[in-house]
Amino acid sequence: MSPKKISGKTSRTATADTYRMIAETTHDLILVTDMDSIITYANAAALKILGGVDPVGVSLSGISPRILKTRPQEFLQKTREGVSDLPAFEWTLTNAAGQPLILDVQSLLLTKNNRPDGLLYIGRDITERKKIEDRLHASDERYRIILDVMDEGYFEADLDGNFTFV
Repeated sequence: MSPKKISGKTSRTATADTYRMIAETTHDLILVTDMDSIITYANAAALKILGGVDPVGVSLSGISPRILKTRPQEFLQKTREGVSDLPAFEWTLTNAAGQPLILDVQSLLLTKNNRPDGLLYIGRDITERKKIEDRLHASDERYRIILDVMDEGYFEADLDGNFTFV
């Protein structure tokens, strides 16, 4: 997206305001960190997702459970080595109430003067989706165990008499 042209001049202010509005109105968490993993920016959705606590000035390790504290460190090491296309990952954070939140996160290396300057994290809360997936997997497992131990045959058919499961 290029800046708007107003009377032959580029309006960088309008563009910055537009991007700021997008960042502040999205439902996705947006965090920016420096190269030491200290959060330097958090949008309104991040505050809401994290339980209303402003994480600016806090290390990522302060909001990430111990078991996943190495992931941001791995990414920081890769960015220090010049890798700019970091993969998406699931990240478990802890909100102010101590509840785990699972986020689907995209990350991007931020540069200044062609040198790594920080990381941008954009995360979508997928906690409920993961809970539903876990319940579905548990249900599938129970169903599979029942079918494995049955001595009789089992089948399902739709209302037209077509077999849907044998």
